[in-house]
Amino acid sequence: MPKILLADDSAFMRKVLSDILVKNGYQELIEAENGNQAIEKYNAEHPDLVLLDIIMPEKDGIAVIKEIAPQGAKVLVISAVGQDDMIGQAKTSGAQGYIVKPFEEEQVMTEVKKILGGEQPAPVQTQENPQPAQPAVQSDQPQGDSQQPAQPAVQNDQPQGDSQPAQPEAQGGQQQPA
Repeated sequence: MPKILLADDSAFMRKVLSDILVKNGYQELIEAENGNQAIEKYNAEHPDLVLLDIIMPEKDGIAVIKEIAPQGAKVLVISAVGQDDMIGQAKTSGAQGYIVKPFEEEQVMTEVKKILGGEQPAPVQTQENPQPAQPAVQSDQPQGDSQQPAQPAVQNDQPQGDSQPAQPEAQGGQQQPA
């Protein structure tokens, strides 16, 4: 299963990217919040793909690419609109592709699959296959009896429990007609 490094100084952007990747079966994720951390984690973990923000503290994405590209790193640059010069520098320095913020899930997954080629994510659990046939994936997130295979593929940060289905129905506090 491919290992992916998410390097972005924005915790929100790392969470968005992580949610997209996990939803699509990529579960072995590493995070870095600045350029120096990205280089350290790349050297320690040797991920199959690096999703790299261009503008980061300590070392920007271009400096990171210049350091890890000679080691064979596959890099997908994440940039803001209007950073065309930086995207050009990133590609010249060794990036394989780029995504412009704001982005859609489909765009992220198209670029990730293009760069990773034949490397496939772990199978996503379904009702027909609640437990994977492979050993459990290593993750920093706790797993236990609260995992419910019948839940929809969309993930959120809300606690799972018996009262969850009642939340969407209680809009405005008016449930009975007048």
